[in-house]
Amino acid sequence: MSGTPGQNTHCSTITVHYPLHPLYGQTLEVVWRPRRRDGAVTVEEPTGRRLKIPLWMLSPAAPQASLSTQALVSVRALESLVELVDQLLPDGGYARQQVRGRASADRLAAIKALEESE
Repeated sequence: MSGTPGQNTHCSTITVHYPLHPLYGQTLEVVWRPRRRDGAVTVEEPTGRRLKIPLWMLSPAAPQASLSTQALVSVRALESLVELVDQLLPDGGYARQQVRGRASADRLAAIKALEESE
């Protein structure tokens, strides 16, 4: 496994507490536990399939997690996504041009609205 070093942990189990996870309420055997507390645990399902589950979904507080009706994504994150798409698609950077053009227009509209409200 790459990334964060972890511990090979047998004879340990966890319960999935996040109600939107397909394995909600099930107790699973832990195969690998990360050393950091912000990673994911590798578990084994009764079928023998292994998968990773984020640690926060295993917390008894996970049912209090809520979904937002509006996504909040930074401009930088969106630009990074556009760069990735540009690398994967042979369109000569068309996606980047479209997003940057739209972002510029949105920024100008927002600035104009702020100026008008003052």
